[in-house]
Amino acid sequence: MDNGSKFKIKLRKGLGFINLSYINGPMTVGQQYTLNQDKLRPALKLVNSFLKINSNFNSKTLEFDRNSILDKAKRKTGLNDFGNDKFIKVMDKLIQNVNNVKITPIGKFFIKLVLYRVSINRLFLNEYIQRNPAIEDIDINSPIFVIGFPRTGTTLLQNVLSAGKGYRSLYFWELITPYPLHKNYIKDKQKRMMRANLLLRLFKLGAPDLPIVHDIKVKSKEECWILLANTLVLINTDLGTGLHQWNRWIMQMDRSWVYEEYKRLLQIQAHMTKTDRFVLKCPSHIWNIDSILRVFPDACFVWAHRNPTKIIASTCSLVGIAKRFFYDSIDKSEVGESVLTRFASVADEAIKFRNNVDDNQFYDVIFNDLIKNTPESVRRIKDYFKQTHEKSHENEIQNYLKISRKGKFRMHSYSLEQFNLKQEEVIDRFQKYIERFEIPIN
Repeated sequence: MDNGSKFKIKLRKGLGFINLSYINGPMTVGQQYTLNQDKLRPALKLVNSFLKINSNFNSKTLEFDRNSILDKAKRKTGLNDFGNDKFIKVMDKLIQNVNNVKITPIGKFFIKLVLYRVSINRLFLNEYIQRNPAIEDIDINSPIFVIGFPRTGTTLLQNVLSAGKGYRSLYFWELITPYPLHKNYIKDKQKRMMRANLLLRLFKLGAPDLPIVHDIKVKSKEECWILLANTLVLINTDLGTGLHQWNRWIMQMDRSWVYEEYKRLLQIQAHMTKTDRFVLKCPSHIWNIDSILRVFPDACFVWAHRNPTKIIASTCSLVGIAKRFFYDSIDKSEVGESVLTRFASVADEAIKFRNNVDDNQFYDVIFNDLIKNTPESVRRIKDYFKQTHEKSHENEIQNYLKISRKGKFRMHSYSLEQFNLKQEEVIDRFQKYIERFEIPIN
């Protein structure tokens, strides 16, 4: 690598990770982590200053008003049907919470933009179904839900389980705009990919560290939280945004309607591109298994498990990166405790739930086994659910593994100590979970 490169990569023998050093100086202990700053980046501080100044001249820039957002979406589309009124209630609760916390101007601007884009999506989606009522008669048979805490191998599972004819995961460009923009398939795909690419560029400018944690590409198969976002019911995003009041409210509601709308979105995708079986993945599904089973009674769940110390440390880093975008500074100890408490609680609830449902719909995968022999793990999963698995599937899995094993230029680096947590503490809080699923902790 030449001297003009921004980074140089040194392999530290015995430590087992790639360390990144800035060429213009040695790396300090704190800088070895992906989340190496507690405060907002200078560039984003500048944007915040601009937004503050702009809001002094135009109060509507950062003003949150449900009717003005919905009316703007109506004017943009010429449509007026947002569908389920529960969406409006969720928006009201979210806006109320935003107005009660001190989020950065750029954070407020981002949330307001999300509310506007989701409102537009709902208008177009409902209009598309009204023009094509047969969509709601399309069967979504035995969808595969890949579930598990973040960093447990769910991305790998999604990609290898959807490899081969008959299985389908949704690409980022499909998720971002889940309805056609043009009658011609080729032109429609081009338009939707261009929109997704623009969004990704803006996303990476605002949060340049996030691609290190999970590098999204226009043509990568992605998590379907992007579909769930069209209901504004996004469990656990409060860890990064600080919108805890809103999250507590949606946790108490019956979320079956969320997955009824989610099903309609899958039906739209199947209407545009014929699909035998969907392979779906999102960490928040683990909080919604009961709602999923009400809407998809024949769903198959592939549940990934991993040493909780790895899960918590990595998730803390991700949450810290997100929270730094919404707040001027972050408290890493607070991030550590909030993530640990939330996930340990869910682990206990998951055990109770599993003890009271038909285990035949669940297949548990240990991260170590998945990494050790991915093709064999796929074969066992398909056999368990009595699903087809052909030689062509094997070939596509191997092709994917060859690509995914190519080294990344930057790697996600983190530790429990960074968030004032200890390994013994994490293991103790997850002891029942570790024992129930026989998870190795070494």
